[in-house]
Parts: sequence; C-alpha cells; structure tokens
Amino acid sequence: MLAAGHLVLGPLSAAAIRRAVVEPAEHAGLSVEPALPDHLLHDLGEGHQDGYEPGALPLLAHALRTTWDRRGPISRSDRRR
Repeated sequence: MLAAGHLVLGPLSAAAIRRAVVEPAEHAGLSVEPALPDHLLHDLGEGHQDGYEPGALPLLAHALRTTWDRRGPISRSDRRR
C-alpha cells in the first residue's frame, strides 16, 4: 500500500534521468560536471539490453541527495564517496 501522495513510476528514459540529475542542481545554482549524467547512466546499466535494475533509481536518488546536502559541485569523483 502506498502512502498518500506517492506515485508508482515506470522506468525513466535516459533523457529523464539526465534532467533529474542536472535540472535541480542548476536550479539551486550548482554545477554538474558535463560527463556525470552519462557516467551515472552507465552505472545504472542504461544501454544494456534489459535497461537498469528496478532498485537502482532509489540508490541514485540517495547518492544525489547526499551530494545535494553537501552543496558543492557535483562530479564523477563524488560517485566513489
């Protein structure tokens, strides 16, 4: 059962994931290293025959939220932290 206000979403396209990474950061005045969205898509498994694992998006959301909380430039090296 879902809590009020929660929505079940299907898989996001590569373009939607790029926007989900870049647009909130830019709106907050932060910069995103240009290659980062492609690296994140690769890490999610985008481009493979079956796409990415269903549980990958919550992990990506957590990583981006942690980076957001630090309020600094977002780069590929942040993925390793």
